[in-house]
Amino acid sequence: MARTFDGGLTWNYSTAGGEIDAMAFADDSIGYISGHLNSDALYKTTDGGISWQYQSQADAGEYWIMFVNDTLGYNSGLGMVIKKTTNKGQSWRQQIIKDNFKNVWSVNENMAYAVGGTIYKTTDGGINWDGVFPLYSG
Repeated sequence: MARTFDGGLTWNYSTAGGEIDAMAFADDSIGYISGHLNSDALYKTTDGGISWQYQSQADAGEYWIMFVNDTLGYNSGLGMVIKKTTNKGQSWRQQIIKDNFKNVWSVNENMAYAVGGTIYKTTDGGINWDGVFPLYSG
């Protein structure tokens, strides 16, 4: 992983221990990466990406992290994992949907979509999710 402080003129390397599938920042300092990093873990930075700290594997979804604003974010992955944070990722709460997720995308604080074998939609900030379009039949 590489980062820049001068608009891309120079780059510095930072390591977190494996293949990265997703990166998202809640603000200028706090950010997360996920992927196939030491047993599919989640890593957190509090210094803008200079250093990364391992987070519990229970907090991880391998494929996607997105913040809607500086406090609300989503994390998704295999094993029926889609999680929501309302405190910059200090804690993540699992949303209960039986699917393996590849992506989650937020429109605003209340509306988000998740993609697995079906496209799911929430309009109440992730409290309830409805399957809106099956991607696989059978």
